[in-house]
Order: sequence, then structure tokens, then C-alpha cells
Amino acid sequence: MNAIVKDTAKKRNREEDVSFISHQVLYADASKSFDFAIRTGIYYSNSGLSEAASKVFKSWIQLLRDTLPPGMYGSHAQISNILEKFDYAVKGEKQLEKIINDSNATVNEEWSSACKVGYTCGLWELFHVMSVGVVEWNLALNVDNPHDLSHVISTLKAAETLRDYIEHFFGCYECKMNFMSMYDNCQFSGCDRLTESTAMNAFRAWRELPLWLWEVHNDVNVRLMKERKTREKLADATEEEEQDARWPSKVDCPACWKGDGSWDERSIFKYLQKVYGSTKYEVTQKKEIKNHQREWFVRSDSIKKIRGGISFLFFGSICILWLNLRNRAKRKIGFRKKKDPPNLALFMFCN
Repeated sequence: MNAIVKDTAKKRNREEDVSFISHQVLYADASKSFDFAIRTGIYYSNSGLSEAASKVFKSWIQLLRDTLPPGMYGSHAQISNILEKFDYAVKGEKQLEKIINDSNATVNEEWSSACKVGYTCGLWELFHVMSVGVVEWNLALNVDNPHDLSHVISTLKAAETLRDYIEHFFGCYECKMNFMSMYDNCQFSGCDRLTESTAMNAFRAWRELPLWLWEVHNDVNVRLMKERKTREKLADATEEEEQDARWPSKVDCPACWKGDGSWDERSIFKYLQKVYGSTKYEVTQKKEIKNHQREWFVRSDSIKKIRGGISFLFFGSICILWLNLRNRAKRKIGFRKKKDPPNLALFMFCN
């Protein structure tokens, strides 16, 4: 197992390392499931991928390239190699496996103790990391080039890519059909929440993807809990048991849940970002604040210059008028009385 995972327990007492370690363990599990999925779930026959399957596979790999955090080094190495040699990768399982091996990516031999069920746990983590990554990707674009909309990932595009990937390459038939049914039948208002909008500053629209996927995952958790109770011939699940099956718990995130059992979407998204997001998000926020500050200073400087220009014109006009009046008075009397006191107020602006 990766040394990072082995050393986790030793470093738990160091508070400053907890968030870093937990992210590394989560990313390691997600990377392990990604590696397992592309090695075992892309080909089910000796022939190459069809044109439709190739298109879906490429869209999925490109989405992960853009949305996975930089810390998932191994996955990024595999993704880069697959995209670089994509035409070769879709010819057959052996070709794809060679490309994966040639990437020299370091992947854990096993999933961590945090992922007790292994593959499906890591795969859900991969999906959640991707969904939060869509928000981070769009925010970074918004800061770096606010006028370029061509690379913004719409929530609908990301959701459709995920749905098509599951349809073509997910091994569990029942799981596949359940997910597709939820998606195609607009459960959790998916048809309204997941849109084609690529407008900049559409933060609320972007975060609908991770929130929608979180609701789907919780629904799966509740359904599996009920199925287990049915198999074991236990009493029907209570509301409290259903709530306990959802994540995060009220203990983990008190702000996420209201007294009536409903959830606070702002707190839920913050929690999702904290768990699945990368430090790139914080850098983006700081960068965005700096840009806003810079824009403000530029505007302030412009305002100062405009005000200065208006002041100069205003007082300059007064000076010219006063000088004209003085010259007229001189011409009338022939001289200016030496005892006349100077106009100090005008002297400040005209001399």
C-alpha cells in the first residue's frame, strides 16, 4: 500500500496534517478505482470500441482531465497517455493496457481502510471529486479569462458525460439501470437543475451538479439500507434510520441539516468542497479577490483623475473670470489701489 496511506495513523495527532492526509487518502482511493475501471470495464470483447463507445470514452477521459485535482498525479499521467494515443487505445484491451502501463503511474495496491467496500466506494469518490472539480474549473476560468466562454463546462454536459459513461462501461447492470432511470426520469429535479448555461459567474448553477449527485448518492444509500433490512427480515426503516443512512451526518456537519430534516444547500456544498475539492479552489478565491481589488483600485484611480480634471476646470474657470473682472476694473480706474487686500481664497487657486 502507498506510504501515504500507511503513515496516516501516525500523523493523525498532527492537526495541521489531517486535511492534507485525508485528501491524499481519498484521492488515492479514487485513483485506484479509476485505474481498475479503465483496466477492467472498458472492454468486454476482443474487438475494438465502436464509434459511439469511443466518443463516450473520450468525453469521459477529457472531463476527468479538466476536473480532477492536480494531486491525483497517477490518474493525470494515465489520462494524458490515453488522450495522446487515443486512436491506439480504442483498438483493443491489450493496446489500452499497454498505454496505461507505459504511463508509469503509481497506484495503490489496495483501497484504504476508509473504503471498506473497495471499488464502488472509490468510484463514488471519483464521481464526487469530478463534480466539485467542474465548479473549480469554471471558477478558475472566470478569474483567468472572464471573457472566454468556450471552455466552460456546463452542468448538463458533465452530467450527460457521466450518464453515458455509466451506460456504456459500468459493469453492474442493476446499478447502471437504477442510475439511468433516476437521470432520465429527472429525479431530484435534474432536468431543471442541470443546464446548458455556460454564462460566467454562474456559481449557483455550477454547484447544482455536485449537489444533485450528492442527493443521488444518498438516495442509493437509503435504498440499499432498506433492501438490507428486507433481506434480513427486519422492521421497516424509520425516518431516523433513513437520516442516519445519509451523508454527512448531523455530527459531522451540524450546519448541513435543519431541524425538520431538510438540508441547507449552501452548507452542503461547502462540506462537499471541503471533502472532495482541492486547494486550487482556495487559490482561485484569493486570486478572484485580488482581481476585484485591482479593478477597484483602477476604477478609484480613474475616478480620482476625473474628479481632479473637473476640479481643475471649475477653479480654472473661476480664476479666468476673476482675472477678466480685475482687468476691466484696472482699465476703468487706470491703476489698482495698493491698499486693497488680496483675495486670499482666489489667490490659492490662481497663483
